[in-house]
Amino acid sequence: MKSEVSADLRRPNEKVEWVLYKLDKDDVAPNYYTIVSLVFGMMAITMKVRLHAWLCLLFSLAQLTTTNFSDMDFKQTVGSLMLAGMTFWSAFAQKSSIPRPAPTPHMQ
Repeated sequence: MKSEVSADLRRPNEKVEWVLYKLDKDDVAPNYYTIVSLVFGMMAITMKVRLHAWLCLLFSLAQLTTTNFSDMDFKQTVGSLMLAGMTFWSAFAQKSSIPRPAPTPHMQ
């Protein structure tokens, strides 16, 4: 009988072959890029902060590039890109609600 003690805690006699499991569509983790893009988009529309508009566009493009084509939801993708477009319109094209001082006449 062997009385050899090994520091290796693995069990070489109990080898189990690895099996790839198929995931259902309900078991797949949600796409967090879409959620973050939605949050930044709503912040950009309500607060009119230009940085939030850029972050919304960045995360919506990240969602577009990381999603598998077979798992891609067309409505979700188009909605995310349209929200990014609306945030740019809201932050850049619309007139600012911040009052600006009236121009002063030039002294002669």
